[in-house]
Amino acid sequence: MTDADDPLEAAWRRAEEAWDDDEVHRKFVALCVALGRLEVAGRRYRTIRDTDPARRAVAEQRIEWVIAQAMATLELTKTDPDPRPRRRLFWVALLVAATLVGAALWVWLDAQR
Repeated sequence: MTDADDPLEAAWRRAEEAWDDDEVHRKFVALCVALGRLEVAGRRYRTIRDTDPARRAVAEQRIEWVIAQAMATLELTKTDPDPRPRRRLFWVALLVAATLVGAALWVWLDAQR
């Protein structure tokens, strides 16, 4: 796929052409989120912030929006650890311990005869 075919490139060109239009920037960031390429938006806005003093303030606002989207994405994909493996490990360890205690008692009782 060439840069001309990349939907992110086209969306970024529209965002640069309409720099003061919030809706165009929101669509660009939403496309980045949908494609799983939010880092592209961050990189583009960071480049503008660092190289274009006239557009720095707007770029900083966009970077904050990208960070908010990244945090929301992380929150949606966060998983809680499954407690079942620890429970299984506990029962396996208890079974092994009981087996060892039983074997030790059997050997000790056998030695007492």
